[in-house]
Amino acid sequence: MVAVLCGATCILSRITTTRLLVRGWVFIASLCGVAALLAYVVTVSIRAYFAGGLGGGSFAIQAVVAVGSSVLTAVLAPGIFRLCRSVDARFARTEREREAVREGYLN
Repeated sequence: MVAVLCGATCILSRITTTRLLVRGWVFIASLCGVAALLAYVVTVSIRAYFAGGLGGGSFAIQAVVAVGSSVLTAVLAPGIFRLCRSVDARFARTEREREAVREGYLN
């Protein structure tokens, strides 16, 4: 289940980032927070469908965990994006590519 969810999240994220120019920490944090919340909802839905229950507590507990994990993802995402962009800029071939990666124009 986790492998399918990670694959679907990766594909949807790639489609989303090609359609949107995600720049600025507010947009990155909000996009990642919403994506984490949707991934959690899909996980709970699949678990409820196949296992016949929520698996691990009541709906209130699941909601608190979902919101907490999506907020933590939104808080940490801008720093991780910045780190990934700096690694991409380090391996860029030309100065123009480096600058475009730093600004977030290239993925």
